[in-house]
Amino acid sequence: MRHILNVRTEYRRSDWHDCMRFDPGNNNILSWRDEDEHFKLRSKISAGYGGREVENLEPKIDKNILSFMNLLGKYADEKKPVDFGRRVQFFTLDITEETLPAVMVTTVTPWLVNVLSSPVFKSLLPSEKDRLGFGKLMGIAKQVTAERFGPNKKFQKYMRGSFVAHGLTQKEAESEILLQIVAGSDTTATAIRSIMLHIITNPLVYTTLRDEISKTQFSEPIIPDSIGRDLAYLQAVIKEGLRIFPPVAGLMSKQVPPHGDMWKGKFIPGGTEIGYCA
Repeated sequence: MRHILNVRTEYRRSDWHDCMRFDPGNNNILSWRDEDEHFKLRSKISAGYGGREVENLEPKIDKNILSFMNLLGKYADEKKPVDFGRRVQFFTLDITEETLPAVMVTTVTPWLVNVLSSPVFKSLLPSEKDRLGFGKLMGIAKQVTAERFGPNKKFQKYMRGSFVAHGLTQKEAESEILLQIVAGSDTTATAIRSIMLHIITNPLVYTTLRDEISKTQFSEPIIPDSIGRDLAYLQAVIKEGLRIFPPVAGLMSKQVPPHGDMWKGKFIPGGTEIGYCA
C-alpha cells in the first residue's frame, strides 16, 4: 500500500476509475485519471469538502440529528417497528442537502463506460429530463448547480458555493454534487448501519459506550464534535466498526508504470492493475 500510494509513486489510476463517472460525459474527483487534472480539481474542492467554507456546518448537522432522533422517538412512543437502515439513508441525504442544498455494474467491465459514453448510446442512458431513477438525480444536480451560475446566480456559504468560488465550472460542479448524492450519503449511511448493528449486538460494547457517554459533561442537546473526538471508547468503536465493515468497496486499482516495477525481488510487468480494496 505505501509503495503504491506514496507521494512520489509512478503508479497511476487504472481504467477502473472510469466507472466512477456517474455522469458518463463528465469526470469527478474519483474518476479523473489524469494526474494534473485530478490535482487541479482537488485544489478547487478541498475547502468545500473539508467544511472550512461551509457556514454553520456543525449546527446544520445537529439540527438533522435532532430531527432524526425525534422521528425514532415517535416510533418508540407508539411501540411501532421502524426500518432503521432505510431511515438512516434518508437521514444522510438530509445532511447532504444541508451542505449542498440539493457502485454500478460497469465497475466489473470498465470498457463498457467508453461504449456507453458514445453518442450512439446516449438516448439509452439516464437523462436529467427523466422523472424517476438515476436520471432524476442528474436533473437535481443540474438544477441546484444552475443556481450558482448565470445572470441571477446566488452565493451562499454551502459546499457547492465553495466549489464555485474556487473556480469549478458548471459541469464540474454538477459532477461533484452527483457524486455527493450517490456516493457520499450512501457510504455514510452504510457506516452508521454497520456500527449500530455491532453495538447493539454486543452487550459489553453497548454498556461500556453508554457509560462513557453518560459521564461526559456537555450542555447542548447534541454532543459537540470537539468533545466527541476526545471520547476514547467512542472513537475506538467508530474506527473498529469501519475496519470490520468498510462502507466503501471496490478494487481501486492502480496501474504499474510502463517500465514495470520490482517488489521484493519479483518483477511486475508494466500495465498490470493492482487492486488494494475488495
